[in-house]
Amino acid sequence: MNAFSFLIADRSCLDDILLIERYSFYPELYKSPRYYKRQISFKRLRLCVVDGEVVGYLCFQPHKQYVSISDLATKIGYRQKGVAFYLINSLLKELQNSYSKVKTIRLMVAADNDVAQSLYRKFYFIPKAVRKQYYGKHDGILMEKIVTNCSFYNRIVTKH
Repeated sequence: MNAFSFLIADRSCLDDILLIERYSFYPELYKSPRYYKRQISFKRLRLCVVDGEVVGYLCFQPHKQYVSISDLATKIGYRQKGVAFYLINSLLKELQNSYSKVKTIRLMVAADNDVAQSLYRKFYFIPKAVRKQYYGKHDGILMEKIVTNCSFYNRIVTKH
């Protein structure tokens, strides 16, 4: 597999993003194309691309004191090959340069998604709360990474 590229999404990638979403999330959680178009227009959607193919995406929402990761998905066939790891790591590098006032990074993960939870723990995200039926019939776990000047980027790495 060739090297990953970290790109800001544009509208030409919308169909790829929607296809990855359909194979990644519970059906009741599918977002509309309008949602992704909005994230693209605000430059909040990042892609992992291999040989011109979109193989994963990450969507984030900046706030005054924190950033939330609202979506992270990898294309079937590329799962557990470092795509999600690369996306998070690349976002951390971007935040280091562009969002210096961030104190926390937050995300929600399905309680039954052990693979994702394990990945987030590699970046020092810790579980903060369980949200019952957050994903329809499924519980969600709020995970959080506390940001300090010396420890925020202690998980920017070159390989996992």
